Amino acid sequence: MTKQLRSEIEILLAPISDESSLYNLVKQPLSKIMQDSDYEHAWFLLPLIVCDASCGRYDQAMSACAGLELLKAAAEVFDDIEDADSADSLPSKYGTP
Repeated sequence: MTKQLRSEIEILLAPISDESSLYNLVKQPLSKIMQDSDYEHAWFLLPLIVCDASCGRYDQAMSACAGLELLKAAAEVFDDIEDADSADSLPSKYGTP
């Protein structure tokens, strides 16, 4: 499932792939899901389970799961801005917007 989620995220990010600096900036908070083979945060499975239970086809919810993962990554960036607790955060590297 994580492989399908990674693929869906790549599809969602494809329109900005020509803008390499923006593309890399957006992908940085997604590095855990995009690189880790054992992604431990399985909360994104909930929409899949609900969709599978309601219509028998979990794959129809994959776009929603990718969107939720993007939302989670954005929330982490906002948290880093608020807390300023990580030297690896986007605000630490590029400054507060």
